[in-house]
Amino acid sequence: MKSRIVQSDGNSLRLEGEFDLANAPEVATAIGQLSGDGSVDVDLSRVTFMDTSGLHALIRGADSLDGDTSVVLVDPPSSIVRMMEIVGLTRMRQVEIRSRQDG
Repeated sequence: MKSRIVQSDGNSLRLEGEFDLANAPEVATAIGQLSGDGSVDVDLSRVTFMDTSGLHALIRGADSLDGDTSVVLVDPPSSIVRMMEIVGLTRMRQVEIRSRQDG
């Protein structure tokens, strides 16, 4: 399956498909280019696969943002949330995982 990064506006984007070593740099760059008032949203609901390279891209993207800006990871698949927990992504101060149901 192809991967796609869809930027919906200046403070959010959606990832679709598979994310790994081949496209991780594009993910980190796309997140780093976002700007938001306190937070930026990255919709992961259409991600079908993400390896540790993809996770590290999320971390690099979050680290490249202004210190007061957090990255909200919206609706990641449960298998990816588990990997995020294992590598410590869920404990990062500037990263939050949220479901659309949470509001």
